[in-house]
Amino acid sequence: MNKLFRIIFSLLFLVSFIWLIIAFIRSSFEVQAGILSFIGTVCIATYNHVQTKKREIEARHFSQKRETYMHYINLLFGLIQEQKKGKIAKTNLSQQQMVQMMNFKKELLVWGSPEVIQAYYQFENSCDPESEGQDSIKSLLASNKLFKALRKDLGHDDSILGPIDLIGLILKPESKRELEEVLSNESGI
Repeated sequence: MNKLFRIIFSLLFLVSFIWLIIAFIRSSFEVQAGILSFIGTVCIATYNHVQTKKREIEARHFSQKRETYMHYINLLFGLIQEQKKGKIAKTNLSQQQMVQMMNFKKELLVWGSPEVIQAYYQFENSCDPESEGQDSIKSLLASNKLFKALRKDLGHDDSILGPIDLIGLILKPESKRELEEVLSNESGI
């Protein structure tokens, strides 16, 4: 039934469009101006309606995205605290932490933007202990990219932040300076 309705609607739209073109060609200047203003009004109204719907959807999703991303940030900071206290090794996650990570991935599947999902995938690949030549700098840069993607999805403009400013909030000052030195040496600055 839905397909039949679409076909009928498309045919009516096509017939109306052809009729409008013929009326435009055969009419006087005043009628042509009226037709053009009608078309302009319909286009503007349609554009405004689409934009309003888009903003409504984004507003409904915002709170869920924020909650999802905060779960991840809380998990990450919990892991960092446990590593600093020596409770866990860098690659070992407890059963509860693995469940939390899987829950985050499920929520990310539903609420994450494509940029966040790609940034998370790159981050996860850079932190894979089984990958050859695991590079901590690559992992830190991937973490920073993930943080930027999370913040961008929540509406932040981080364009003035540097390549390690967000991850620098987690690092010790001396580690941040070392990372800045390595990056400046690699870029030839």
